[in-house]
Amino acid sequence: MGGPPPKGHPAKTRIFLIEDHPVMRLGIRELLEKNGFLVVGEVDTGQTALSQVAAVRPDVVVIDIRLTNENGLDLIPNVSKLVPEARVIIYSMHQDMAFVRRALNVGARGYVSKQEASQSLILAIQKVMAGEVYLSPALAQKLVAMVAEAKGKVTPPDLSTREREIMYYLSQGYRPAGIGRQLSLSPKTVETYMGRLKAKLGIASNPELSRFCVEHADEWTLPAPPPAPAGQKRRGRRRS
Repeated sequence: MGGPPPKGHPAKTRIFLIEDHPVMRLGIRELLEKNGFLVVGEVDTGQTALSQVAAVRPDVVVIDIRLTNENGLDLIPNVSKLVPEARVIIYSMHQDMAFVRRALNVGARGYVSKQEASQSLILAIQKVMAGEVYLSPALAQKLVAMVAEAKGKVTPPDLSTREREIMYYLSQGYRPAGIGRQLSLSPKTVETYMGRLKAKLGIASNPELSRFCVEHADEWTLPAPPPAPAGQKRRGRRRS
């Protein structure tokens, strides 16, 4: 039991389930195991979840929103704080876009509707493990429609300061490596922020996101680049 996998056998993605309905939880577990994932823990309340998540340090935590006397969305920041490398996916019957936006804003990497085919959850896990943000197709379409209708407000109001910084540098033509140098972040971290921005804005690809930022750079307040030290030329025009 335990220990690293034999050579030549990739480690299975380790999943932790937080779902209060026993029949649903069993069904999710069987689905995941059938598709080659390893379920390392399961609980029915958020109260017992955090200590176990911290102990087993899963790759992915799948959370339902409606838990007994709790809201699963409230668990996301605590899970991320305890196990920063864990990707959180919301798996819920709720399709209200307010829930979707809040989940993304507090750190979820995926949101899957239980009303869609069960393979949507499998695809979500694969996507978030590849560093992407995943929304069920129906939810992604709703988000795209919301963005298209928001004529006077190009960006959602719940963008973080860091996300706005990323958008600023994208509008100036920077690539992830260059943005990382400007903000002292790794390129992988920059790509993660870009993934969240794409999900929030209903944008499919990095080139589309960059083009969006360039086209609408004058429609929101972005942080100004740091001033160059006295006697030195600003290097902000250099692209990477």
